[in-house]
Amino acid sequence: MEIHNDTVITHPRELVYRTYRDRLPELVEMLDNIESMQELERREEGDITHLLNEWKAEGEIPGIAQRWITPDMLRWKDYASWHPQTWTVNWRFEMAFMKDRVTVGGTNRFVELGPRSTRLELRGELKIDTAGLPGLPRILSKRAGPVVERFVLALVQPNLVKTAHALQRFLDEGR
Repeated sequence: MEIHNDTVITHPRELVYRTYRDRLPELVEMLDNIESMQELERREEGDITHLLNEWKAEGEIPGIAQRWITPDMLRWKDYASWHPQTWTVNWRFEMAFMKDRVTVGGTNRFVELGPRSTRLELRGELKIDTAGLPGLPRILSKRAGPVVERFVLALVQPNLVKTAHALQRFLDEGR
């Protein structure tokens, strides 16, 4: 499944980029379905910044997925490499559940629209492999896959979009 969203933020690109990269824990406070987010690692490699964050969400797990996903598993690690020369961040998530079956990743681009306007382009992809899940009959794996994909997408994509909106509010408030 494709993850795709564009949000225009009415602030200069450099400020938007730096704030998203460096002040994300503060932005997360503005997200209603995120219980917590913690920066686990920050490493500089030349001008590239590598971040590892751990997110914990709140959400209702679909009945068909409750066998493999419990509320304490609604967390993921966010690996991000920030490239200031291209105004991009490459990211991938490692889910706490079905790690070997869920792949989520992409690239966000910060496009300057003018001196006080930036378009944040979110592009990514979500893939889930439910074939051969222990305890899941083959006949149900085709049905379970899309349900789990929609659940994970509903967990991840709105937070990416909400983070962009929180970034706008955060900068508007002059934080």
